[in-house]
Amino acid sequence: MSINPLDDIDGIPQLSEFAESELKYSEDREQEKEDSEYVPTEPTKDTSQNKPSTEGETQEEPGGLKKTAEYALAIPTGVVDFGVDLLNKISPGGRPTEAPLVDEHGNLNYVPKFQSEGAQALREISSVVIPTIWATAKLKGLGKAAHGKVGWSLGNDAAFRWFSTTGLAAGAGALVDETASVQERDHNLSSVLKTYWPKTWGWIPDNWATLDSDSPEVFRQKNRNEGIGLGLLADILGPIGRLMKGRQKLKQATNWVPKNEKASAWLNRKNNKVKLSENPLENDLLNSAKRRDDQLSDLGRSALEDGADETQPILGVHNMYDYTEQGVRASDEGGIVGAAVDQVKIVKQIDTRYGRIRSIFSPKDMRELLTGKQNPLKFMKKLGKELKETEIDYVGSKGRLVKHSDSLKEAERLGAELYGSNLEDMKNILRPLSQIDPETGARKLTNAAYKGVMKAITKYSDEFINLDLARAQGLAATSTAGQISDMAEGVRLMDNTPAVGRGQEQILDRIEFLMNLKSQTSLTRQKSFNIGDIVNRLRDKGSELLPIDAVKAMGMETNDTLRALERLATENKNTIETLRQLKEHRPQMLGPLMLAYEVTDGKVASMSALNQYVRNSTGTISKAFFDGRADMPSAWTQGVWSNIYNSILSAVGTPLKAALSNTILMIERPVATFAGALAAGDWATMRRAHYMYNIGFADTLQRSFVHMNQVFKRASIDPNSVGYILRDDIARKNEQQMNLLKGFSSAAEQEGNYGPSIVVNQIEAMNDLAEHPWLRFSANAMSAFDGFTRSYIGNIEARARAYDKIMEGGGQITPNRVRAMARNVYGEMFDETGIITDKAVEYASREIAMNLDNSAVTAINELVKTVPAVKPFMMFPKTSINMMRFAGSHNPVGLFVDQVNAFKLPFEEMDEFQVDELLNSRGVSLSGNKQAAYETIRAELKGRKAIGTLSVMGAGFLFTQDRLRGNGIFDKTRQRTRRELGWKPKTYKGLDGNWYSYDNMGPITDWLALTSDIMDNFDTLDQPTLSTLLNRVGFILSANLTDKSFTAGLEPLGDVLAGNPAAAARWAGSFGSGLLPGSGFRNEFARLISPQLKEVEQEFGQILANRNPGLKQQLPDLYDWMDGSKVGEPMGFFARAWNVYSPLWKVSESISPEKQFLIDIEFDGRPTLRTNGQGIEYSPEQRSEITRLMGESGYFAKEVRRIMNSKQGKNFRKEWKKAADGGVYLDRKIFLDVQYQLSQALRTARQIAEANVSSYEDISRKQFINTEIERSTRAGDVQRVLDLQRN
Repeated sequence: MSINPLDDIDGIPQLSEFAESELKYSEDREQEKEDSEYVPTEPTKDTSQNKPSTEGETQEEPGGLKKTAEYALAIPTGVVDFGVDLLNKISPGGRPTEAPLVDEHGNLNYVPKFQSEGAQALREISSVVIPTIWATAKLKGLGKAAHGKVGWSLGNDAAFRWFSTTGLAAGAGALVDETASVQERDHNLSSVLKTYWPKTWGWIPDNWATLDSDSPEVFRQKNRNEGIGLGLLADILGPIGRLMKGRQKLKQATNWVPKNEKASAWLNRKNNKVKLSENPLENDLLNSAKRRDDQLSDLGRSALEDGADETQPILGVHNMYDYTEQGVRASDEGGIVGAAVDQVKIVKQIDTRYGRIRSIFSPKDMRELLTGKQNPLKFMKKLGKELKETEIDYVGSKGRLVKHSDSLKEAERLGAELYGSNLEDMKNILRPLSQIDPETGARKLTNAAYKGVMKAITKYSDEFINLDLARAQGLAATSTAGQISDMAEGVRLMDNTPAVGRGQEQILDRIEFLMNLKSQTSLTRQKSFNIGDIVNRLRDKGSELLPIDAVKAMGMETNDTLRALERLATENKNTIETLRQLKEHRPQMLGPLMLAYEVTDGKVASMSALNQYVRNSTGTISKAFFDGRADMPSAWTQGVWSNIYNSILSAVGTPLKAALSNTILMIERPVATFAGALAAGDWATMRRAHYMYNIGFADTLQRSFVHMNQVFKRASIDPNSVGYILRDDIARKNEQQMNLLKGFSSAAEQEGNYGPSIVVNQIEAMNDLAEHPWLRFSANAMSAFDGFTRSYIGNIEARARAYDKIMEGGGQITPNRVRAMARNVYGEMFDETGIITDKAVEYASREIAMNLDNSAVTAINELVKTVPAVKPFMMFPKTSINMMRFAGSHNPVGLFVDQVNAFKLPFEEMDEFQVDELLNSRGVSLSGNKQAAYETIRAELKGRKAIGTLSVMGAGFLFTQDRLRGNGIFDKTRQRTRRELGWKPKTYKGLDGNWYSYDNMGPITDWLALTSDIMDNFDTLDQPTLSTLLNRVGFILSANLTDKSFTAGLEPLGDVLAGNPAAAARWAGSFGSGLLPGSGFRNEFARLISPQLKEVEQEFGQILANRNPGLKQQLPDLYDWMDGSKVGEPMGFFARAWNVYSPLWKVSESISPEKQFLIDIEFDGRPTLRTNGQGIEYSPEQRSEITRLMGESGYFAKEVRRIMNSKQGKNFRKEWKKAADGGVYLDRKIFLDVQYQLSQALRTARQIAEANVSSYEDISRKQFINTEIERSTRAGDVQRVLDLQRN
C-alpha cells in the first residue's frame, strides 16, 4: 500500500497525471542532464549560506528504497524548508550557535539536500507552491472582495470565479516570494520549472521582466491556453513582467514611438483601459480577462443576429458551459500593427526567444469571415491600409529599435511566401497590374488612349491583389498558423477533458480560414499572370489588342475570379465539414488527419487522402525506383538511406578530412581578406580585418572547442536536435511525419487493424539504428567540426560588429573594448537551444563546410526525389556542387564567377539596392555598417582570386621542375602504365625525394591540379589533331570539374545501363558493402592491415571481398613487374597508418630511374596477363605469381637500363620534340626503335615467368585440351569434343 504524504494536508491538490509524467521525464533526464545542458550561459550559482554545500561532491542517484522515501518526503520537507526560511526571516542570526540544528551564523539549518534530483526538484517547488496555496486559502476574503469589484459579466465567468476567489494569489505569492529562500537565489521557481520540466516550461525567459502585454512569449501562451478555457494563466504573465520591471529598475523600458497622428491615435486606443482596480498589476489582469469576455459576448450576439436557435445552447449567450468548454482565442491589443512588430521582434530575437505574433481576429471576426457575413478581401484590405498608415516604431528593453519600415518589409516577406514567391518577384508582379511602384507608392498611368484600360486593371488589382493586401494576408496567415500549432498543444495537454472538443472546433475554424486564404492568394497570383499578359500586349506596338477588347477581358477576369473564389470557399467548407463528421464518428482518426493536413500543407484533407498518404509514407520497393508522389516521401526508404549514409561515412578518416578542409578554409579567410584589401589599398578594411581575426584569437579557439564538444554531445544524444546536421524545418517535418504515422497506427489498432503498427515499428527500429551514436560517430564528428567552424566564424563576426558599433559611436577603438562588446554580440547569436542561428555566420560556415543551398542543388534533389533509383549514383550533390562553386571563386581570370563579379565595384559606385541584395544573399544584416561589411566581403573575394593566381603560377613553375603531378593524361593505357609504375596523382616532390599528396587542400588543390593537367596533357607525344585536342580538353574538364559535380556518379550509371557486366559488378560491390553497417570503416581498416593492391576479378564477390578486412587478405597480391615488390605497400607500419588516416600529405616513395624512363617516353606496353595468348585464361592467383616472377627475375629491368642508357634512349623525347617543332609528327612506338625493343623485352620476361609458374603443368594440360578440341572440331569428331570438355 502506497502512502501519499499529501493525504493529511487539508486543501492540497494531488499531483495530476500530467505532473507525474513530467516528473518521470525529469527522472529519465537525470543521468544525461550534465551532457545535455547546452545553452551558452554560465552555470547557476547557489549563493545560500546556511544550506549544506555539495560542491565538488559526486551526487549519485540513490537506490530504489531511498529514492522512494525521498519522493515520499519531498513535499512535506519542502513545507519544512519554508518554515525554516520564515523563522530565519523573523529572527535572523539570533540563536546560540551551540544549540542543535543551528549553524555558525545563528540561523536554523535545513534538512540535507536529497540525492535524487527529481525529489529535490519536487521539494524546492513545494517550498513555494504549498505555502502559496495555504496562504491563498487564508486570503479568500480578499479574493471575494476583488470579485465584488467586478460589476460586469466577467464576474460570472466560471474560470474567473475560480481564479478570483483566490484573491488573484497576489498577496499569497508576494508573501511566499519574500520568505522562501529558493526564491532569493537565482535558482528560483522558474529556473526549477525550466530545468526539470523543459517540455512544458522551457519557453519561460531567463528574465521575467522581458514579459509584458506585448511579448510574443505571452501571445504563444494565450494561443495555447485561451482556446481551452485557461486564458487567465496567460493573462498573469504580463503583470508579472511589469512587476519585475519595477523591481529591477530597468534602464530602458519598452515603449512605442508614434510617428504620425494615426499612430498616436492607435497608441491612445491601445493604452485606454477601463480602470477596474487601483492596483495597476491587478488592473492589467482584469482588463485582459474583460477583453476576452466581451469578445465571447460579441460572438454570441453575432450568432443570434444570424438566426441561431435560442432553444439550444449558444456559446457566448447561455451560461451553460464549463469554463474549459467556453474557451475563445481573443484578438490582442495592437491588432495588425502590433503583429507586424511582433514578427520583426521574433526574427531579430528582440525580447523574445520562442514567441508568436499576436492574434489579429476576434472570435466574432473569425466566425463572420468564414460564414461570409464579412468580405474577407475587404477585411484584409482594411487591415493592410491600417498597417501602412500607422507609422509607429518600437523600442525594446535593451534599446533595440524596430522601425515602421522594418515592420512593413517583414510583412511583405510573409506575403511573398504566402503567394509562393520571393519578395522581388512579388513586386515585379504588382508593378504592371496596379501601375503603382511598390518602392515609391506613385501611380503611373499611361497616355489617355489607354486610361480606360488601366482604370479597369487598377480596379481589379485594388480589389484582389496589391501590396497592402499581401502584407495583411501574410501576417494573418502567420498568426493563424501559430494559433493552430499552439492550440493543438493545449488540446494534447487537456486530453480527456471537455476542453478538447472546444479546442478542436477552434482549430478546425482556423484551418478553414487558412485554406481560404491560401486559395485566394494562389488564385490571384495565377490570374495576375493573365492580366500581366494583357498589359504587355497593350504596350507592344505590333499587338492587335484594342483597348475596348482589353476592358472586356478585364471584366471577364473579374467575374471569373469571383466565381472561383466562391467555389474554392465551398470546397474548403466541405473539407472542414468532413473533419467535423470524422470528429463525431471516428474521433480517434481526427488527430492523425489534422496533423497530416499540417504536414502536407493542406494536401491531405480526407480519410482517403490520409490512407494514401500513409501508404506512400510507408512504401518500400514501390518508392525505391520511381516515386510518383515525391511530395509524400517514404519514411521507410528514408530510414534505409540514413543507415546507408552512416555506413559509407563511417571511416575514421572521413571526419578528419572534413576537419582539415574546414581548417584550411578558415585559415584562408583572413589571408584572402588581407590580400584583397592590400591590393586595393583599402586600409580601413585592413584595420577592421585586423580586429576581426587577430584580437582575442585564444578566446576564439577556446569557445570554438567548447561549442564543438557540446555539439558532439548533443548530436550523439539526438542528431535531429542540432540544426547543423539537419535544417530545423526538415527535422520538424520528419518528426511530424513519424508522429503522424504513430498516431495513425494507434488509431488503426483501436479499429482492429494492426498492419500499420508493424510497418511503423520497423521504421522506428531503422531510425533508432541510424541514430545510434556508435554508428553515427563519423557523422556526429563532422557535425562537431561544423560546430567548431560556426563558433569560430561567429566570434570573428561578433568582433566585426563590435568594431563597427564603436566606430559608429565615435569611441576609441581598443582591443579590450572590442573584446568586451564582442562577447555580448556573440551571445546573441544563439537560439534558445544553444545553436548559433545568426544568418551571416550560417552562410559563411556553410560555405566553408560545402553545404550551402542553391538552385542547382535544389534541382538535383528534386530529380532524386522523383527518381530515387539514381540516388546511389548521386549521393552527395550538395557537397560536389559547392566544391565546384567555391573553387570557381578563385578563378584567376574571373570569368563565369558570379559572386566575384557582383562585388567588383567599390561600395561608392554601387547602387544601394544592389548592395542590399548582395548582403541579404549572404545573410548579412542591413541594420549594421553596410559599407564595412560589403568592402570586407569584396576584399576576401579579391583575395581568393589572388590565391588562385598564385596557385597557378606556382604550379606552372613546379611542373617545369618535375616536382608536381596532376590527375594524369587523357590516354587511359599510358595512364594505367604510369600508375602501375608507382606514379601517384595530385602529389608534389619533397626535398627528400619522396612524393606527398596535396589533396584535400580546398581550392588550392583544384588549381594546382588543373594547371598541372593542362601542362601535362599538352606536352604528350601526340600529333595535335582535332580528335587529340578534344580528348585532352575532355579529360581535363572531366578530371577537374565533372568529378566534383553531381555528374561524376553518372559514368558508372551509364556503364550499368549499357550492360557492362564489369562496371555493374564494381558498382554493386562498392554500394552493396554500404548496405551493412560500417562500410567506410571496414574498407579503411582493410587498407590498414593489407594496403597493397590485389589481383581482383571484375565480379561482385571479389570486389566486395577487396573492401572488407579478413576477406581482402585471402585475395592474391598485385606485384610490380619491374622489381617484384607488392604494388601500393608503403614502407613500415607508421607510413601505412599515416596514408590510411591522414587527409593530407600521404607519402609515396620516389620512383626508380628505370620506371621514370618508361613514364617519360610514354611507354604504354604492359604485360597482358588475362590469357597466355593461346586462349588459356589465367586465374588471379596465376597472374599474381607471374608478375612476381617477372619482377624477381630482373630480366626486364636489366633491359630497360640498357635501353635507357643507349644514345637512342637518352635522346628519345628530345629528338621527338625537335621533329614536332619542325612540323613532323612521328609514331612514338617505332621512333628510334626504343619502344619496340622494350615491348620485345617485356614479352620475353613474361614467357620466362610463365615457364616457371608453379601451376605450369595445369596450364599445359589446359592448353593441350584446347588444342585437341580445336583439332577434333575440324575433324567433326563430336564424341571426342564431348569427352575432352568433360575432362
